Amino acid sequence: MLDLNEWLKSIRKRLQPLMGEDIEIEIAASLAHALIEADPGRMDHIVMNLASNARDAMPHGGKFTLETNVVELEENSPLLRRPSMKAGKYIVLSISDNGTGMDFDTQCRCFEPFFTTKDSGKGLGLTEVFAIVRSNDGDLFVRSDPGRGTTFTIYFPSVEHKVDTRPLG
Repeated sequence: MLDLNEWLKSIRKRLQPLMGEDIEIEIAASLAHALIEADPGRMDHIVMNLASNARDAMPHGGKFTLETNVVELEENSPLLRRPSMKAGKYIVLSISDNGTGMDFDTQCRCFEPFFTTKDSGKGLGLTEVFAIVRSNDGDLFVRSDPGRGTTFTIYFPSVEHKVDTRPLG
C-alpha cells in the first residue's frame, strides 16, 4: 500500500534536478491520505517519464503540477471504460504542465508503441506509463491544447476500504 501524497513529497527532491531551475514544481493534495496499491518504483517511472516530457515541452521554463484528489465513480460513469475498473472510490493523480501541448492527432497516438514526436531514441515512453497504470487496475486520460499545455489524469482504485480503522486493543 502506498500513500500517494507522502510519496509525492519524496519525489519532489528528485524532480528538481531533472526539471531544472526555470521550471516551478507544485504539489497539491486535496485529501489527507491517498492510499493506492502501487509499487513506488513504478510510480517513480510514471512521474519521471511524464516530467521529462513536460520539461522538453517547456524549453523556456514553466510550471509542472502534481495534484491528488478523490472521486467516486458510479456504475454508469463513462470513465469506467475497462472491465477491471469497478464503481467506487478512486484516487486521481493529475500531472500538468503549461508547455507547448499536443495537437489532436498526437493525443490520439501518444500511447501507441514506438510512436514518438522526438528524435530517434528519444520516445515519449507513454506506452510504458499506460501499461503500468493499467496493471494497477487504473486508467489514464490525456487532455492537451497546443500552446497551453498538457494534463495527464490517472485513476487508481483507492484502498481505503482495506485499511482497518478500528482502535487497537
